[in-house]
Amino acid sequence: MLDFNEFSKIASMIESNFMIKYAVYEKLRNNGLVPKTGFKFGTHFRVYENIEDLSKLPHSEYLVHAIEHDHVFSLQQLSRAVRLANSVRKEMIYGSVDSQVDFIIIGRMRL
Repeated sequence: MLDFNEFSKIASMIESNFMIKYAVYEKLRNNGLVPKTGFKFGTHFRVYENIEDLSKLPHSEYLVHAIEHDHVFSLQQLSRAVRLANSVRKEMIYGSVDSQVDFIIIGRMRL
């Protein structure tokens, strides 16, 4: 059986940003949220606030993508993410990882 250090070393060889994703996942879980894969939305996680029954998953509230704290976005990347999140009625959130995890909500304002 692998301990966490051995597992994370192997996982990082397969997925170069594994530890960044893991830090965001852990922060979400520690705050009572339930992250699931966001692959079909092009993000790392779709996140649920309350799950009472796994066989009856409600719609997720958020799309969360893990990034390094110094990530530089292109305008197209931001626009694409926000438009997708709006089209599926979710909030687009970036988990920025440095020595801690901070969350940045990117949204569309309508005036």
